[in-house]
Amino acid sequence: MTQESLPDATVGVPGGHVGPILAKAQSLCRTIAHRDLGVTPLYLLAQSQLPIGLGTQHHYAFTHPRADVMYRDHIDPWLGRGPCAVVNDIGIAEDYPAEDLEYAIIGIVLHELAHILDRPALYDERDCDDPDRLQHDTMVLTDVSKRAARSDLPLYFGHGPSFIRFVIHLAHRATLAGFEIKPAGLFASHRHGLSTIGTYENALGDEPHRHLDWSFRALVASAPPIEFTQQWAADMHRYQVRFPKSQESYT
Repeated sequence: MTQESLPDATVGVPGGHVGPILAKAQSLCRTIAHRDLGVTPLYLLAQSQLPIGLGTQHHYAFTHPRADVMYRDHIDPWLGRGPCAVVNDIGIAEDYPAEDLEYAIIGIVLHELAHILDRPALYDERDCDDPDRLQHDTMVLTDVSKRAARSDLPLYFGHGPSFIRFVIHLAHRATLAGFEIKPAGLFASHRHGLSTIGTYENALGDEPHRHLDWSFRALVASAPPIEFTQQWAADMHRYQVRFPKSQESYT
């Protein structure tokens, strides 16, 4: 599960007042990550269209490697296995004015896309045909999603250097594709105990432009600029000094 703390949207079928926004977000995702997504379905579900109890109270969105099969009964049309994210349109609408909803929701979807691309695979095929396991996983996922962030994990947990690198590349590609957005619109790193995302963007230099035609799989297989790696190492040191106990075993 991921991200911090409106009706439809599955695979390009708009529904409710955020359906067009989610459809636009999905199209943008396919444009800027087409080498990784290919023809694989990408499912974006609005929490307001799910039964009560299957969403989140403390996050703007979340994803899981088996979310597509967990929520299959609520995906129409079902086009086969593919990455899936649930967007808490209810919570977003409470926190953002109507004129900012599109920017906020698309930024949140791109945040989830960074998590999806940061996985070993777009989705997990293990145990996907076991209904008992799927029901158990869904119950666990929704229960965890209803809770506030765990205090025993570092604030940046789940948002490592490859994720941050992907965020910066996605923002760059989205802007070139016609949706102008800054990396900070995808990830407020300073709220996770790290340096500002602008600091990481500067450390990455012109890499997003130079590797515009690369897949994210190829990107993660290559070393980032040394300045970027040094920035992460410096942040880990500072975090350990500030929060010595919460840092243990998570670097």
